[in-house]
Amino acid sequence: MTAFKGIIWELVDGLRVLSQSGVAAETTIQDSLRQLERAVESDSLDTVRAALGRAVGDINSALRRRRAELNGQLDRMSTRLETLREDLHSARRAMELDPLSQLYNRGAFDGALKRYVDLAALSGQPLTLMMIDLDHFKRINDQYGHLCGDQVIIAAARCLTRTFLRKNDLVARYGGEEFAAILPDTGTEHALPLAERVRARMSELGVAAGALPLVVTCSIGFAVFRPEDTTDTLLARADAALYRAKSAGRDRVEHD
Repeated sequence: MTAFKGIIWELVDGLRVLSQSGVAAETTIQDSLRQLERAVESDSLDTVRAALGRAVGDINSALRRRRAELNGQLDRMSTRLETLREDLHSARRAMELDPLSQLYNRGAFDGALKRYVDLAALSGQPLTLMMIDLDHFKRINDQYGHLCGDQVIIAAARCLTRTFLRKNDLVARYGGEEFAAILPDTGTEHALPLAERVRARMSELGVAAGALPLVVTCSIGFAVFRPEDTTDTLLARADAALYRAKSAGRDRVEHD
């Protein structure tokens, strides 16, 4: 009986702590605890057993209710966390995008190019970096205004996203009127017709400038990754090819 009383007192003390922490604070449990205390003091084993049975039943009911409440709270928290995750993803995505063209910005491009170059070096798969520059863009801004120039940038970006359709292709606004495309698993035999397709489609943008559509052309240079390339050397070779295309009269494609 003494040992049994000790166990009961430990149970009472433990449940009181739980009650105070809010896990089982219902009035019915408090009443059951008081009944248990009185039963232990009575030295009647039958009375203790009866009180203990009632207390266990009350506690189990309270714990089931509490568990249901906690599950509901966890579900609501999970929903809020998922919403937060989506908001953070959208915010990060917005930070990586150029606000005018809605293509990746220069910062996102620089980070991605390093990853693509590292992957090409490890895998041995081809990789093409393509630089696209709108011809005489300053003349468009000066003659038709910056609003028209913005429309040309938007139309050019749309042309690029409709040409480079693969999920792994990355198209960015490199700066001003210059764009860049990172094309994994693409060698010269595929990059050249893609570049020519871009060049042809750019001339069909059809941006309105007064009563007539504005004719826009572009110069393109691209370079295919070599085993000895770094991010800087690949970019330099693509830039050099673009410079040759512009020096040769623009509206053309050159590659290294």
